[in-house]
Amino acid sequence: MTRALRGPAEQGLTLIELLVTVVVMGIAFLVIVGGLGMAIIASDIQSRQATAQTLARSAAEEVKGDDVAYVDCATEYPQPAVDGHLFTVFVVGYWVPGGDQYLGSCPTTDGGVAVDAGLQLVEVTVTSPARAVAESIQVVKRRP
Repeated sequence: MTRALRGPAEQGLTLIELLVTVVVMGIAFLVIVGGLGMAIIASDIQSRQATAQTLARSAAEEVKGDDVAYVDCATEYPQPAVDGHLFTVFVVGYWVPGGDQYLGSCPTTDGGVAVDAGLQLVEVTVTSPARAVAESIQVVKRRP
């Protein structure tokens, strides 16, 4: 039996070279798929943040407006309900006349009577249905 001599154009890959190529391509594929997955997750979170921020601004404008009556020494205001989002609307401070700050509780006179100066710092927080994102905004509500 005679073996035919192979020229340089007829040489093939060894099994080890082929396995290394498959492993490298597999790793590259996993990296690309992982990157795409992270991009999809980041896009979903950004979309939820934008929706929550829009809803928070809308609810804050509603609370700030004349549609929601001003309540002296209120601790919270009505909470809207939209698409399963959780809203919290509460007063975080009351303006002190002659001062430059908000107090955490309604100011009182020397006799212990609560006196609301007519300005309340209200915080509106919107939490997405999956509880993945929460956005807050503070507005000032004033007595008409």
